[in-house]
Amino acid sequence: MYEQYAHVLIFGMIATVIVVAPIVLFALIRPVRPSSEKLSPYECGERPVGEPWVQFNIRYYVVCIIFIVFEVEVLFMLPWAVVFNAFRDGGQNLQAAAGELKNLQGATGLIVFLEMLIFLVVLAVGLAYVWAKGHLEWIRETTKGPELLD
Repeated sequence: MYEQYAHVLIFGMIATVIVVAPIVLFALIRPVRPSSEKLSPYECGERPVGEPWVQFNIRYYVVCIIFIVFEVEVLFMLPWAVVFNAFRDGGQNLQAAAGELKNLQGATGLIVFLEMLIFLVVLAVGLAYVWAKGHLEWIRETTKGPELLD
């Protein structure tokens, strides 16, 4: 059984060597001669106008993080949805390879369903928190800092 893992390990090591070897090789043989022309940002052959480093609004970051959290949720739900039908009948339809799961009672489908329901409730509470804090609002009021005393 462990021979199959050895194949995956060897494949991973070969893939790592294929990626890392050219990077290291070219870093060793390339000439290092920095100049002002090489360090300037490239703008399609034209002189750059303005600063090359543009600050993005923090709201893009917040929306990105929220999106990633809910995409990871989908990754957790997909395998659950695939095997839920087998658990619904008490494990009668599970493969013979899962011998310890053959003797499950009929309540197993309910337990598996409740586990996913708890997972979704936790995510819904997180979404409600983000919504209540106003992080889903694209246009928000700017808050002023405390005014100085005279």
